[in-house]
Amino acid sequence: MKRFVDKPRYTFDTGMWWKANNETCVVCPKCDKMGVVKYVDEQYSFTCHSCFEKKIQPNTHVHKVEEQCRHCERFFRVELSPEKHQFKVLNVNCPHCDTLNTGKVQKINKSWYNYTRYQNPKTNGILGYPLYFLDYLDDKPIWALNREHLQYLIDYIEADLREKAVVINPHTGNSFIDIKGQSYQLPKFMKLAKNREKLLKILKRLQTK
Repeated sequence: MKRFVDKPRYTFDTGMWWKANNETCVVCPKCDKMGVVKYVDEQYSFTCHSCFEKKIQPNTHVHKVEEQCRHCERFFRVELSPEKHQFKVLNVNCPHCDTLNTGKVQKINKSWYNYTRYQNPKTNGILGYPLYFLDYLDDKPIWALNREHLQYLIDYIEADLREKAVVINPHTGNSFIDIKGQSYQLPKFMKLAKNREKLLKILKRLQTK
């Protein structure tokens, strides 16, 4: 029996929880090989270790409405033009089926990524670069920010016994169970037993890149 202990939520997310030692692997626009994005001194730095392409970009934010469509049930994200930044709630059309949805206007780090707050990891990516560890299962994106994240997904799907993450309160030193750990954000299709073999095949193929 393979045992899996979850990690605290946001361990593999970017944005306001970004840690300086985290790396996001992306496709280099110059040579199509793997480049790395880091967040250091309030700015993003991109480096490709193959062709030595580099880029520096200050941390930027975006105003958007992000919801799950009430009709097609797909997650979507619509970025707002400056004249709409003042609103707290807006009606926006789902980019997948054009259904009108109502959602809160949010201001977030432009490069924020996690499985719950879905973006298109091919067209948006980090700094506009597609994620390097990216594939699809029935048109649904499967991706990892880096090799550690990729291994986490494999361990989760392979596990026979899954346990919640244990978190230490930095103020009191007490430990508690994180009911909504990192795996809470995974989409339903990644948790279905019927997809287990297909998902593992895709993820292990990404490991060989």
